[in-house]
Amino acid sequence: MELQISVSAIVVKSKKILLIKRTKFDEFGKKGSWTLPCGRIKIYEDLNKAIIRELKEETNLNVKLVKPLKVWSKRKNDIWRVSICYLCKYKNSKVKLSKEHDDFLWVSFKEIKKIKNIEKWIKEYAKIAIKEIKK
Repeated sequence: MELQISVSAIVVKSKKILLIKRTKFDEFGKKGSWTLPCGRIKIYEDLNKAIIRELKEETNLNVKLVKPLKVWSKRKNDIWRVSICYLCKYKNSKVKLSKEHDDFLWVSFKEIKKIKNIEKWIKEYAKIAIKEIKK
């Protein structure tokens, strides 16, 4: 069985979060689905540095890490993935997507419920992020 460790981010900008649209299928996500910036860590890579790197590679954004928000693990076929989702605040720069994604949206927490073809777990994580931001 393969073990994958990944990171993802809920990036908040003016009470909106960033969603990006996948251009291809991976083991846990469908092509064309809306998701969060995410990716696997490199061997021995610091998790905080990994999410900063992934955000830069996939979106070109500079962010401030707020805190880890949620940890999950899931098995699919011969892959077991453990992932840490971070809450991040937008700092600067414009979104410039990598080839892994072909569109992006900044959506309010209320609007996220209306997005079609969004990965289910994102709605749950958005609820958690709302509570954290209001603190």
